[in-house]
Amino acid sequence: MTEQEMHEVIIALGTNTDHKPNMDKAVCMLGDIITGMRQSRRLWTTPIDMTCDMFMNMIVSGSCALELEDLYSAIKNIEKKCGRNHDDKKKHIVKIDIDILKYDKRKEHPADWEREYIKTLIKEI
Repeated sequence: MTEQEMHEVIIALGTNTDHKPNMDKAVCMLGDIITGMRQSRRLWTTPIDMTCDMFMNMIVSGSCALELEDLYSAIKNIEKKCGRNHDDKKKHIVKIDIDILKYDKRKEHPADWEREYIKTLIKEI
């Protein structure tokens, strides 16, 4: 039996409604696919490019056995299980938004890396 290759990941989460329950549920489900998960604190931020309630944001990191494409699929599935849907998006309701920031050495979402709250939270993990 071969040992499964693990990948280091950094993931950002955000929600602007039912903040604590939505964040708790998403973090719990991410715990099923990320081992040794480290969590930043949860930070309130003002919305970017939308008019809506404040966002609660956090960062998690750890190791994942999934390939990048499979991790994207798993994250989209978690977002759906947390109630994210197209109609809410039109109304600027974000039950949960989960973005891969880093997969091994590959950085995703370059604009997010420039946001102050991302810079702050990454230092905590």
